[in-house]
Amino acid sequence: PADSTLLFGVNLGGHAARATLHGDGGRIRQENFRATAYASALPTPLTFIDAAIYGGFSDYTVNRHQASPLQPAARATANADTTGFDAGASLRAGLFLPLGLFMFTPHVGLEYTHAEVDAFTENAKHRTGADLAEDFTADALHLSRLNQDSLRAQIGGALSCQASLISHVGVRLSLNFSYARELLDTKTKIHARFADNANNAGGGAPAFFDTRVVSTAQDIVQVGPSLEFAFSPNTTLTIGYTYGSDLRDQTANRIHAAFHLRF
Repeated sequence: PADSTLLFGVNLGGHAARATLHGDGGRIRQENFRATAYASALPTPLTFIDAAIYGGFSDYTVNRHQASPLQPAARATANADTTGFDAGASLRAGLFLPLGLFMFTPHVGLEYTHAEVDAFTENAKHRTGADLAEDFTADALHLSRLNQDSLRAQIGGALSCQASLISHVGVRLSLNFSYARELLDTKTKIHARFADNANNAGGGAPAFFDTRVVSTAQDIVQVGPSLEFAFSPNTTLTIGYTYGSDLRDQTANRIHAAFHLRF
């Protein structure tokens, strides 16, 4: 810490995620590793300001399902592996409001993120079986490099209470909640073509086609509990669960854990 009201630090972490596509369309797995530099200030005893910049890289595994034209319930798959990176910055300001045994910390903030996914070509899998009216293979695609910019405004807070366990281990139980609104375009342009000539009527090099898909939700609501164990003023362990919804038809469940060592 620089002084009693200003803190600088670096955070290293990673997470794994899995998304299921609509209509049994397949799934996408992501493993992300990120480094964050942050600063936190206490302008007054009851106010705080947090700022951070971060960058990371990801490994993706894509498994896309394609229905048989004669038996829509049957699926063939097209698989691919690729990588990507993301970078961004965030700024948040809030209050400490004591409520008897509880502490309420409302906040508002902004977060900007730029993310890119490298180009990749799918490997189509042949589907056979006695239960099928025909054998068929998924149409493998080649996708050009993707990029997306996001700027989110957020309002949220946490209601927490603290206690002490044996050996002077402090425990803080919190209920966290937030609402975020996307301020930029929620759609991403996909530039793709078939990986071979099988679906190219012209017989020449496969032609590219463009489409726009929703890649980020317009609204996101998140709520969930967390439990923090403080073994010393500079050593903490936090575990928690978060449920998220886009207020339409997409939901997310996240379990997270973090170990913090300040020096």
